[in-house]
Amino acid sequence: MVPNICHFIAGMSPDEEFKFVYYVAAVSAIKINKPKRVNYFYSFEPHGRWWEELKKIKEVELHQVPLPTHFGEKKIIHPQHRADNLRMEILKEYGGVYLDFDTICVKPYARMLKYKFAMGVESEGALCNAVIFSEPKAEFLDLWSEPYAETFKPDGWGEAGVELPFEVAKQNPSKITLLRPELFYRPMWNETHKIFSDLCSVVPKDLYILHFWNKYSKDYTDDIKGFDWAKKNQHTLYGKLLLKFCQFSL
Repeated sequence: MVPNICHFIAGMSPDEEFKFVYYVAAVSAIKINKPKRVNYFYSFEPHGRWWEELKKIKEVELHQVPLPTHFGEKKIIHPQHRADNLRMEILKEYGGVYLDFDTICVKPYARMLKYKFAMGVESEGALCNAVIFSEPKAEFLDLWSEPYAETFKPDGWGEAGVELPFEVAKQNPSKITLLRPELFYRPMWNETHKIFSDLCSVVPKDLYILHFWNKYSKDYTDDIKGFDWAKKNQHTLYGKLLLKFCQFSL
């Protein structure tokens, strides 16, 4: 089984501001899923009000780690690829639930803890690594790691982190459970307006953890400074989630 421990990563580049929405990711995980602990890993310590608030949460343990610099002999350029490297090492050692900081938990994920290893389908040919459930030393992680350095492209994007696990899953279906995209990844990366600006009448019933695609939603999330945003934007999906699940601590 997957231990109920949550892992987040921040600070893969210097001078990173820790946004309110990243804080909400940790708070929602704690409120909705009651993990035994929340590990936050960073290389460069982030800054800002919400990082200081995160430090006050008793369930959160901070871990400063060396900055990932290479996959094999290939230099890592993008901060996102550094996090790709680190999350796999974290899950091998601890097991647990990895969550990107651009997520918000909606419903308890308890039923998914029964798997040995599980990821959600993003689209045809791709498994998104923003949400991962893993036993410690899961076999799938080793199978994914073996061709990683060869597949990795420093100037690319998802070749090793998103497309490769899909190919490994096709060849080793017994080592992974594939979860429907509606659980985490709808709306898609090119539909962030459906998360932050469009009218949302009800929260989708299949949604367990919303991944809101930080790279593509930055123009929205930069404007969300605190809980007041939800009151003014309660017609949106993200506004509804803030109001319903995070009011207790914000």
